[in-house]
Amino acid sequence: MTGHPTEKFGNNGILETKTPEIMNGFPKAAYRYSSAPNIYKNLIIIGSAVGEEPQGPACDVRAWDARDGRLVWQFRSVPRTGELGNDTWKSDS
Repeated sequence: MTGHPTEKFGNNGILETKTPEIMNGFPKAAYRYSSAPNIYKNLIIIGSAVGEEPQGPACDVRAWDARDGRLVWQFRSVPRTGELGNDTWKSDS
């Protein structure tokens, strides 16, 4: 343990959570975290906070591996086309 970022984690020690897939073409300022990250076993779990616009960054809860920074899972708060529950969302709701 040196206190320095490790190159094996994320991108040279930095975990980029505002990826193009998450941002949906919106500026990074449109996406915030709803609270400090939670650590559970080897997972870094982060919720998100976005505006009330009908379109915007993906407001999902995600978990990254604390050892290497890879995305382990995500819970979509609004299911996408083809996912279970998407048919309950009408038009642009």
